[in-house]
Amino acid sequence: MGEFVNVEPSSHDKVAIIRLDRPKVNALNKQVGEELLAAATEIESRPEIRGVVIWGGPKIFAAGADIAEFPTTGVAIHRRTSMVSSRRCSRSRT
Repeated sequence: MGEFVNVEPSSHDKVAIIRLDRPKVNALNKQVGEELLAAATEIESRPEIRGVVIWGGPKIFAAGADIAEFPTTGVAIHRRTSMVSSRRCSRSRT
């Protein structure tokens, strides 16, 4: 189906398996998200499927978000800027 996400047959009736396979640690990026949505859409169109298992492998499900895709002015920088601005505002009020 996708490069990193596939729908696999299950040994149990009425159950589909969505398999994550993005080496090394199944980091979630935009492509994986799109492929998960496509897999869910495919399964939704199959009325015989009553349950879904999302599986990432025997050692790790997913590492979380792929930080390589974070913008360079990401949340951490925004938080630090907000904290500094907030301190400046509180000092100017006293």
